[in-house]
Amino acid sequence: MQRRIVKYRVLFILALFLFGCNAPNGFKRGLYHFEKAQYNEAIEHFDAEIDQNPGNYEAYIYRGRTFMGLGKIKEALDDFGKAKSIDRERWEAYFYRGNAFAIAGDNRRALIDLDRGIQLSPKEGLLYIERSAVKLTLGAVKGAEQDARKARELLPESSAALVNLGVALYEQGELKEGMDYTLKAIERDHSNIRALINAGIIAEGMGKIEDALEFYTRAIDLEPENPEGYKLRAGVHIAMKNKEEAVNDSKRANSLLRED
Repeated sequence: MQRRIVKYRVLFILALFLFGCNAPNGFKRGLYHFEKAQYNEAIEHFDAEIDQNPGNYEAYIYRGRTFMGLGKIKEALDDFGKAKSIDRERWEAYFYRGNAFAIAGDNRRALIDLDRGIQLSPKEGLLYIERSAVKLTLGAVKGAEQDARKARELLPESSAALVNLGVALYEQGELKEGMDYTLKAIERDHSNIRALINAGIIAEGMGKIEDALEFYTRAIDLEPENPEGYKLRAGVHIAMKNKEEAVNDSKRANSLLRED
């Protein structure tokens, strides 16, 4: 059985998505703190803006995204729902709420929101990236492949679309093609941890153990506090009969998991 690899999900904290609007000063201060990942400070400003202007669609969207940064999914879902009730014809509320539903494990509702977002804005590539991730979670790999290809068409510079396409092909047994797209994602973004980990898993599936070791090591170098890389690299060391290295990586992975 093939080892499962992980899709790329659009995260709220990856980039500041700016709306085309004349934002009030308080709102702008909230955006400033949001961009700095100063979430508690951002919440204060978004709260004040919403108290003053309860019909501000953008304020609800950004406060929801800030709640996601704090791990408060329920509060985020509430805010995205309020934004949707203010303007049902804009795609952003459906996208962010779909993302939040997916993170919460409610993939059925995630798909409903993402489908609606795509109906409203069929040329918004982020929606296809997220929907491909949800479909991969559900095992609908053909549909995930189609969405990832569409995302790549709309966002040719996106490494996320390439990652999801690589996963979809891998899950269908197309290891070489899946690796090709995963490597393209790495070329596009050398610090893409998800792509490096996936490349290692695919390399293992192709019997290229030394390549897998290199990919996992690169991932660990970039994110030394992530236990996943150590756990996977330990497995490679076992296969290569590197007992000491395998033990060390296993211990490190377990130590990091305990810290979480």
